[in-house]
Amino acid sequence: SSYTLSWNQRRFAEINEGRWFWANFDRRHNAAVTGAYRLSERWRLAATWAYSSGQPVTVPTGVYRDPDGLERFIYRERNNTRLVDYHRLDVGFTRSGTTRRGRSTEFGFGAYNAYNRANPFYLEVRRRIRIDPTAPPLY
Repeated sequence: SSYTLSWNQRRFAEINEGRWFWANFDRRHNAAVTGAYRLSERWRLAATWAYSSGQPVTVPTGVYRDPDGLERFIYRERNNTRLVDYHRLDVGFTRSGTTRRGRSTEFGFGAYNAYNRANPFYLEVRRRIRIDPTAPPLY
């Protein structure tokens, strides 16, 4: 088992107007619990549960139209929000035995993220377009 409590901030004159911001690697809480159990002479079970606070990300705070008519995002502060917390359970089974020739064998299989948690890997920001039902069709 392990647990870490930490803060990680950065500051650069040319980023975020010189103000402190949460670094990409800031994970306030990080924990893991690991266990192993011998089910029988031939079978072993192992499991690990991992947890981490959400990673800081930069999301736009607004939208504007540039001189060419393209919509552009406005970003006010670096890493201004966080992804949701991350957690998963990994489990594995191992079967050991002996071949007819006396050689030791092990067969292992497992499941990564056993309860199928939809953990975020990245964030994609898209502008949602509001449709006016009273507007005439475009065709």
